[in-house]
Amino acid sequence: MLELRSSIIGKSPAFVKVMSSLPALAASDAPIMVLGETGTGKELIAQEIHQYSPRAQKTFFPINCAAIPNELFESELFGSAKGAFTDAKMEKPGILQSIDGGTLFLDEIDCIDFNTQAKLLRFIQEGEFKPLGYCRNIKSDIRIIASTNADLGQKIRDKIFREDLFYRLNVLNITLPPLRERIEDIPLLADYFLEKFSSKYKKLNMSLAPETILSFLSYEWPGNIRELEGVMERAILTASSTCIQPQDIVFSIQTDEKAFGQVPYYVARNEVLDRFERSYLLVTLRAYGGNVSRAANGAGVDRRILQRLLRKHQIDRSEFSEKMSP
Repeated sequence: MLELRSSIIGKSPAFVKVMSSLPALAASDAPIMVLGETGTGKELIAQEIHQYSPRAQKTFFPINCAAIPNELFESELFGSAKGAFTDAKMEKPGILQSIDGGTLFLDEIDCIDFNTQAKLLRFIQEGEFKPLGYCRNIKSDIRIIASTNADLGQKIRDKIFREDLFYRLNVLNITLPPLRERIEDIPLLADYFLEKFSSKYKKLNMSLAPETILSFLSYEWPGNIRELEGVMERAILTASSTCIQPQDIVFSIQTDEKAFGQVPYYVARNEVLDRFERSYLLVTLRAYGGNVSRAANGAGVDRRILQRLLRKHQIDRSEFSEKMSP
């Protein structure tokens, strides 16, 4: 298992591949684009890159670009002189000036308006900017990390995102896998959130039933880690006992059974069976601490059959040795 922060947890190949690339990305000062679906942990990854970098002792400053109105964004970022606009009653240093030497994380970069994009591009290229109402430029040494879950290619074609800014931001890039591609990590993350919210709400001796874990492994998690966090918090608050059962779980989006009719029967059946097999193997190995003989006995199958299934799904039983049940 690779664990770098308390909430960045995983051992799946997709996760390990991402995390193993971070030191090399952090060593450079070039801009980075972090891509991925909503809820995949883009800000946490940006923080990790900052912590690995030579700028680790300086400020990491995240901005949700969608949360700041366009008319205020420019003054927030670049600052303003007294009288630069109607409500500018005093000089206000911008974020770029305040965090000199640090890292700026621009989440939902696609939400910045076109004119501000041009000024951001100039800062990235020249390392200097002009606050509103100023007649001179100010230099600032900042590393930019941007993220989005939008299709920037389409936004460029629609003329609402600058192509030249995209190329400057995309010098380095990293794409975070969705949770459905990190199936081995779901029990680990569920355990983390179980401990987190049990402690927060003073719910003692909470646990997850094996059937609940199996339901987690069978779900697609369109909201990714953020959705899993919400599901676990709700379950801990509303569970009828200390052992969280499947009936205590409320998924944000229910499975659309009609979707199965859009693919051939045998294709849909094989997809469901493969996912079930992998999920069942993970839950069973977790329950028996990676002991194949005990797992086979518990599953009611021959040991050789279980070993063949493990090879088919490329599951390493040794990864579950620390989960040995008493």
